[in-house]
Amino acid sequence: MKDRSLLMLMLIAMAMIPLAPQASAHHSFAAEYDANDPVALTGTVTKMAWINPHAWIYIAVLKPDRSVENWGRRGGTLRVR
Repeated sequence: MKDRSLLMLMLIAMAMIPLAPQASAHHSFAAEYDANDPVALTGTVTKMAWINPHAWIYIAVLKPDRSVENWGRRGGTLRVR
């Protein structure tokens, strides 16, 4: 009887998952970035990574002293529908 109740509870929980609202705002842009203070990077794209839930872009940036600094930038949320 205990196993049947647990199974029924699990089935109900699984059936309700598609009804839950999507958590699309798990990061706040305004909390992490200042939209009025953009940063421009000029360099060579060395890598693109499409890793769920975000895309990443990696750039080799030439500094004024002619050394190269590697930057990584997280992109927006990837949504697969």
